[in-house]
Amino acid sequence: MHLKMVDWRKQTLLMTGGLACVYFLIMCLMVAQLHLQERRVSFLSEDQEHEKIHFSLKSDYCYKGPEITMVLRKVRNLTVNTKGNMQLKTPKGCAISGNPADIQMEKLWNTLDVSYPLALSVSGWLDVVQVYSWIQKPLKVVIVPHSHQDPGWLNTFEYYFETYTQKTLDLMVDQLTKNPTWRFVWSEVCWLDKWWNKTTPAQKDNFKRLIRNGQVEIVSGGWVMADEAVVHYSAMLNQFIDGHQWLLSHLGITPNVSWAIDPFGHSPTMAYLQGRGGIKKMVIQRIHFAIKRKFARQKALEFKWRQLWDGGSSTDITTHVLPFSSYAITHSCGPNSHVCCQFDFYQKKCFQGKKKIPIQDVNDGNIKERAWLLWEQFQKKSELFQENVLLVPHGDDFRYSSLKEWEQQFHNLEKLIGYINNNSEMNTQVKFGTLSDYFEELEKSHTQSFPTFAGDFFPYSDRSDQYWTGFYTTRPHLKYIARRIQGLLRSVEILYAVTLAKTSKAAGQVAQLLELLPDLEVGRQELALFQHHDAITGTSRKSVTEHYNQRLQHAFNKVNALLEKVMLFHLELSFGVMQNHTLSTINDWMNVMKDKSRKKIVNLSQKRHFVVYNSLGHNRREIITLTVDRPNVKVTKYSALVVLPHQISPIWQTSTFAVNCYELLFEVNLPALSFTMVTVEEERDTTVNTTVVIFTEPGKISQNMRLPGITIQNGSSPYFSISNGFLTAYFYTCNGRLQYVMQNSTGLFWRSEVKVMTYTSGKAWSTVFKDKGGAYTFVPDGPAETLSEPVEALFLIDGPLFSRVVTVQSSISQIVTIYKTSGNMGKGVYIENKVNIQTLDNTELMMRIESDIEGPKAEMCVDLNGFQMHRKTTFAKRHIQGNFYPMTTMASVENEASKLTLLTTSARGVASLSAGWLEVGLDRRMKQDDWRGLGEGVTDNVPTKSSFMLVFEAKTSNMMSEVCYPSALTNWLSNELENPSIIAKTSSVFLNNNSQEMSDPTVSLTKTELPCDIHLVSLRVMAPKLRNNSETGEGPDIRYTAEILLILHKNQFDCNVKIGNNMCLKNSSVLRLEDIFIDCSIVKAWETTLFGSSVRLELQKPYNVAIEPMEIMTFRVYCS
Repeated sequence: MHLKMVDWRKQTLLMTGGLACVYFLIMCLMVAQLHLQERRVSFLSEDQEHEKIHFSLKSDYCYKGPEITMVLRKVRNLTVNTKGNMQLKTPKGCAISGNPADIQMEKLWNTLDVSYPLALSVSGWLDVVQVYSWIQKPLKVVIVPHSHQDPGWLNTFEYYFETYTQKTLDLMVDQLTKNPTWRFVWSEVCWLDKWWNKTTPAQKDNFKRLIRNGQVEIVSGGWVMADEAVVHYSAMLNQFIDGHQWLLSHLGITPNVSWAIDPFGHSPTMAYLQGRGGIKKMVIQRIHFAIKRKFARQKALEFKWRQLWDGGSSTDITTHVLPFSSYAITHSCGPNSHVCCQFDFYQKKCFQGKKKIPIQDVNDGNIKERAWLLWEQFQKKSELFQENVLLVPHGDDFRYSSLKEWEQQFHNLEKLIGYINNNSEMNTQVKFGTLSDYFEELEKSHTQSFPTFAGDFFPYSDRSDQYWTGFYTTRPHLKYIARRIQGLLRSVEILYAVTLAKTSKAAGQVAQLLELLPDLEVGRQELALFQHHDAITGTSRKSVTEHYNQRLQHAFNKVNALLEKVMLFHLELSFGVMQNHTLSTINDWMNVMKDKSRKKIVNLSQKRHFVVYNSLGHNRREIITLTVDRPNVKVTKYSALVVLPHQISPIWQTSTFAVNCYELLFEVNLPALSFTMVTVEEERDTTVNTTVVIFTEPGKISQNMRLPGITIQNGSSPYFSISNGFLTAYFYTCNGRLQYVMQNSTGLFWRSEVKVMTYTSGKAWSTVFKDKGGAYTFVPDGPAETLSEPVEALFLIDGPLFSRVVTVQSSISQIVTIYKTSGNMGKGVYIENKVNIQTLDNTELMMRIESDIEGPKAEMCVDLNGFQMHRKTTFAKRHIQGNFYPMTTMASVENEASKLTLLTTSARGVASLSAGWLEVGLDRRMKQDDWRGLGEGVTDNVPTKSSFMLVFEAKTSNMMSEVCYPSALTNWLSNELENPSIIAKTSSVFLNNNSQEMSDPTVSLTKTELPCDIHLVSLRVMAPKLRNNSETGEGPDIRYTAEILLILHKNQFDCNVKIGNNMCLKNSSVLRLEDIFIDCSIVKAWETTLFGSSVRLELQKPYNVAIEPMEIMTFRVYCS
């Protein structure tokens, strides 16, 4: 027995020793990993001025012959000139100015300590905002109960409503009615709308009463709590209008306080929209832990948020940052989460390290100890703020959905509040309140002015190098589709409003249009729902994402069908007589569920008529694309009098060209806000105007292929070029990638090497113990490497209207096009990628442009929500992933002489990892969760299209300002890409009053083109109003007055880049609203808040308005 015991002890010791050795080995590997990380960081080294940062392990030049630049110097005697010493002054009237804010984010990054504590914790997260000493002070504490309700994340919108939301709202009405001292705040209006349609009239009346007496406060008032990184400002604005108009019509209220506790980083665009929409105060949560730590030390967690372009203070909005790592109860009462969790009286999950702390209900025996414990947290938290007024949220995700929780939370807190309020030693007053209650108390106690802040809060990190920059590109297909529906909805809104105004004198026609209004509401609300911070970000579970897909498909079907009906309706009103009334739009992205381009093939067995709708307020020269069944065609401006330039192109399918299927591209001038009719028909003779040059190795494409109307040749040069009258682009044959771009008129020559790069996550042995990337985070193993896939096909398509280079690899097909047009599309290089990474696990696919437009350091200007641009510097201390930013519409790099802008048609991540570079995300596939609550990776990738425009411009001044603006050209191009012309096939024939076919039936919706710096954001129908007009003695004349919100944005252009083609001659300092629309006879007009919910100023005839640069303004107009 004794010997057995000895053997047992020996085995135990051996096992313990073995485990210790394994533990020691693991620790050694972790140290080695950290060492390699440090080496990698040193590889991403920078000097003190952050001038030279290198993020690539190797180059992938495949051409070993003479450089293209050397050949061109000999042939054309050109000088490559990308830098200059121009000393021109800034043009007069330029609005670029410095910002006097006390804290400027980009300057703060220079000195910000981004280190994370080197300590182990059970959760992996540490509280970086700590208070180690405090001085007792009198306090006023406002406890704000809330429930954060995601309209889709781990479960669907409908599931959450049935399981949690409906119960929460019902209980809120019941419990607050019974308890007059209780308070609650609510944010998302989408839930209120669904609940309102199901609840009883009595509940509605009680809810309204609770709103009136201040027990319930609706905060923000958006349809959802929108994401702020990848949402376009117009979609952001529309979801606010949806929410605020619902609140105004159902509850008669307009929110004036904002609550954004879960978006992954915060944008000044959101602050601007809310400030101009009537919001006076804001509360935000998710900002970089290092910024939060810095602000806490400086007592700057409350500040006036100012727009960077605002030289004054008109855009200032008071902003409160929740100081700790989460909005949950455990991180609300003070800096010690193991203490605050003891005051969550329902969930009762509380730990200090591994030790579980029991939760005690408050009773006579423990109330003193509990109250002093809570009071100490209040005192510690107050050390982080200037004033002795504290905001203490009390809630979390989907809380207060049971009666038990309402009773346990409120009753226990009531006991603590009573004890603290009655204890003179504590000298503290606590109450339940709303956000407005908190800010009112803050105003009363306000003794010091808050600092002003300018900048944004991207990227967001909650731990170490865990940057939430992956979601900028996660599920890019959905981001792309949402933006296309956004543009389609805008086009429908404008046309519907104009058509309703046109029919205002005919009650019968108005009634027909009003029957379509519910379909418009469906499109508005479904698109608004998708702006939720777990929807458009791609950070919902796969099943929920599929549900969002279905909702987007439903929205598209409704909006597209509505567009067809309203287009036909307007054409009937315009021409009076039509034959064979049918009209159907043509889209190549109709299927939201899968990216299968279900192209509508136009059968040209007979003459076909088309209507092209330009929804922009500016004239444009557009290239329209159709898919036709034969190569011999003729395109005319409706009648045969004007033949339009066109080109036939073969369509590539998998490994060869399609048979009996061609792309037809034709060029047409489109007046501002107009319908233009064109005709396409078969031409008797086949005209050969397109050449295909095949560069792929013999055998990969049939050399004997024959395509009617198209000449096929073989190419063998080591490099080749495509050109139009404005620019020439050069390519290497070995990989098909763009290398250089030359401006033909000036001879300016820029390197513009396009590369397809990959990052991996968790595939390197040195990262075996490191967290991997997931839906939210981008955590690369190291620098990017070139995509190692062979070129399966490479060919050039050249003709009178465009030249195109197509490079096919297994994971990506890249199409680079130069359009031969004098319009804006001819001023840049169009790049389209078709990506399929279903076999590339734990991989991020990127497109990198390496240019020689090198400034003094690695930096870029990137847009924020398509509304404004901020300059961003690359810092090695933030690693690779911390230098990516959300790009909604464009990013640019510049030096003293030149500017390169990359435009995109959908949101994605972008970085400038080295001077002159732009690197943009295409798609990402992550097999694992990244520990942010989703519980799964992102592996539901579908074939995805992404579109870009590359624009090079020479500068007229060597100035570089902290405030970035797009050039006039890139602004116009962005609007054109964002709002492509809509083409619809119609079998109708347009007749004049003599029943003869009209020669040029163009329909204009506007009296005049808008000034070049004014963008028509939306024209949105509100509630049509019935009025009587007794102009004769024969009885009232029944008419409808259309109530419309007209939203205009005045852009500011980069004054250092010349505006070409005399496009900006029209003065926009004063705009006459009466001059905009033909069919809107203005009865009354008001300037309103941005969301249209409150009147600011009644306008008088002739309704002249002045819009300052960068401002968006909303006008309520009554048309008759």
